[in-house]
Amino acid sequence: MEQKTSKINKDAVRYPEAISLFEFCKDALRYRFNDRVRVIDQDVGTLVGFEPADCSHWKRGKKDVRSLIHLKSISKNLEVDDMIPVAVALGEMTAQEAAFELKGYISHKLGAQKAHNLKKKFFHQPHLWKNEDLEKPFDQVFEIKYEMLKQYANKLLSQAEITEAPVDVFRLINCYSHLSLEQNKKQGLDGEISLTIRPNKTSSGSSDHLMSITGHLESPYLRFFMMKQLFTHLYRISHESLGELSQVPEDMLEEHSCVFAMYVLVPDEVLAHEIQNLTQEYDVIQQLAENFMVSTSLINMRLWQLS
Repeated sequence: MEQKTSKINKDAVRYPEAISLFEFCKDALRYRFNDRVRVIDQDVGTLVGFEPADCSHWKRGKKDVRSLIHLKSISKNLEVDDMIPVAVALGEMTAQEAAFELKGYISHKLGAQKAHNLKKKFFHQPHLWKNEDLEKPFDQVFEIKYEMLKQYANKLLSQAEITEAPVDVFRLINCYSHLSLEQNKKQGLDGEISLTIRPNKTSSGSSDHLMSITGHLESPYLRFFMMKQLFTHLYRISHESLGELSQVPEDMLEEHSCVFAMYVLVPDEVLAHEIQNLTQEYDVIQQLAENFMVSTSLINMRLWQLS
């Protein structure tokens, strides 16, 4: 997924992180209003009580917006986790990553609305399903195979000989001989690289199944997206290593790819080990998120599952 490029040249401004924070706030307001209301720049300025002139300076990176008062005001008015605007303001998270955190990119369970839609599709359009699926109860057909996914993730981790955090996603990808990984540093963007994962020309897999993403290697979202897309790719080509997981209905692919990414990036045994080595100096969730290079929301989910 390509990161949105701002019309403003961030290399030529004094506070580039301020631009990212402005972009995140505007995107968050659009999301809050479900795109039913046109969000203007001054709506963003209102979050911190800025007049139009200060708002314009903020948008163009000419005004630093990192004071605790401003950041607390943003998180309160947007009703988001305090750490999200802080991370953006400090340059630890891009506006795009923050938006994904806000909207929730980890579909680890079947939501009520999707379950309702699937029931209508399952019972009113039987021709879309396999005969063996029609003989099973709805809940059994559309259940998330948590245990199978955990076993598959652990098998991959064992194959890659990974036993500590953070999980080396490149070693995981290299376990699949039919895939090749290309890395290119993005010109003018500090620390950003372009990653492309595609089947080798000599493999029998279709060259249409490729993954391409731009961002920082340490980015929690980039790492999650890579693992999610890896599972999606393996599913699409019915890779033999998936076993019964390749029979999961495509309507449940989103949830299964997310759960796989959760298990493979934060394995049970490694998480338990990291918990024992935590210090009391600062937030436990933040420590674990940094150690695993994943989001705090993902750590919260894994801790809940582990308990």
